[in-house]
Amino acid sequence: MTENTHKIFVTTGASNHTETARANFDLYTTDPQALERFLDVFNLNKNVWECACVDYDTEYFNGKEWVKIGEYKKGDYVLSYIPETNSSMLVIPNEYIKTPYKKDFFVWKSKDLNMTLSENHRVVFLNRRKNTIQVKTAKEVFDIYQKDSNGFRGKIPTTWQDLGGNLIVDEWLLRLAIACNADGKMESKKKTCLIRVKKERKKERLEWLLKQANIPYKYKYFSKEERHSFFFENPLNNKLFPCEWLNLTRHLREIFIEEVAYWDGHTTEDGNTIYFSSKKHDIDIVQMIAHSIGINAKVNIDDRTEKRKNTNISYRLSFKRACTNYSLSKKNKQHLTMEKSKDGFCYCFNVPSSMLILRRENKIFITGNCGLGHLSEVLRKRDYKVYSTDINNYGYTGQNKILNFLSSEVLPQANEGLLECDILTNPPYSESLSFVKQALNIIEDGYNVVMFLRLQFLEGQARKAFFENNPPKEIYVFSKRMNCINPFGINQKSSAICYAWFVWQKGFKGDPIIKWL
Repeated sequence: MTENTHKIFVTTGASNHTETARANFDLYTTDPQALERFLDVFNLNKNVWECACVDYDTEYFNGKEWVKIGEYKKGDYVLSYIPETNSSMLVIPNEYIKTPYKKDFFVWKSKDLNMTLSENHRVVFLNRRKNTIQVKTAKEVFDIYQKDSNGFRGKIPTTWQDLGGNLIVDEWLLRLAIACNADGKMESKKKTCLIRVKKERKKERLEWLLKQANIPYKYKYFSKEERHSFFFENPLNNKLFPCEWLNLTRHLREIFIEEVAYWDGHTTEDGNTIYFSSKKHDIDIVQMIAHSIGINAKVNIDDRTEKRKNTNISYRLSFKRACTNYSLSKKNKQHLTMEKSKDGFCYCFNVPSSMLILRRENKIFITGNCGLGHLSEVLRKRDYKVYSTDINNYGYTGQNKILNFLSSEVLPQANEGLLECDILTNPPYSESLSFVKQALNIIEDGYNVVMFLRLQFLEGQARKAFFENNPPKEIYVFSKRMNCINPFGINQKSSAICYAWFVWQKGFKGDPIIKWL
């Protein structure tokens, strides 16, 4: 095992109890700030490994447009999903991750979903009965689909309920601007607009909007063309829907979707709406606003494009109000395959909420990011080389192995030496002593065992005997109570417990030194 020289061995898994608790979001793990503060005063050996989870063509939204993740520019915002409030937020990612990927991607394609994910990618889904958020790896989801006669019945979310915007514009000017965008001819220098319509319902609606907006206009009817012409000043004067409208209040975004459907759309027999436009920018803005108020909107090339010669591509945006979460059911046509990475890499972001809103081939979905691995990621950012394990695969793509740390699997074999690395973790408290003993048993003299434990760990008769033979070299006590956090970024939990970092150096014999953080 000498190849592990100068690495940090990070592990968290130890028992079936731990595994079950995590699966139900009941396990709380170390706040990354706790390790940051510790590393400011305690030095370990350095180097780094990488992780990631989606392919080059998967898109992120930067606040203005959708961009392929493989073309990310430093400083770009990305759209994160906030599960506590079912909302979204533009954030600068903690980290952009690009790493070589030699394995096959899991590819899921249907009429409503399109995802290309690495095997350890954290797939976010809703339990079909309890409607609660759960997480499985892409491989686990794929395996369930293959084994279950019904496929995978967890619901992949595609919409949310808020963009968090507070932009307010006059409702009638907003509606009028949408009408101008659909049927108007604008002169940007003069801020004037000419709208010609044939349909009587549009003529009546435009008259009503101009009256409500209190805007004077000139009207003329051309009998030969059977067209109604309106000429007026357009205060908003937008040829394209501005990106700023994504920041509209929820009420105004609902009005926006109502009005665009009226001018450049129609309602189908099943009550859904279809919106048409030749402007891809506008299609993307309308789609994003629809998804932010709980309406799934799917983009397709308009069938009429092929029938018209010498015209630009036109797009069709289909709204679905009733169905916003999708399963991989075998009852519907699905296309599940394995594909090689086109460029040999996979990509991801790390964001505070641990969940992202992404899009592929114009289909939006909510998914996990390179989350979890809270301790490993802090070390990686400081250029440490980390070997990460856990008892199960919870979707952290930097994980190197599924491992029960207390099993004989971690013990050195006859032809192998002891580990030449430091071991660092936040063990399950009920098995803390077993973790420390196991860690000291498998490393060479001079290396460290670093454990995040309650200060209460100093108590107890069984531990007293252990401490007499294996005294910690240093104990770093937090002067301020540290919070423990849910590993999936949900439900922050305050702490009434005092924590400390305990450091054993194998072979050390002496009195511990207590320091304060």
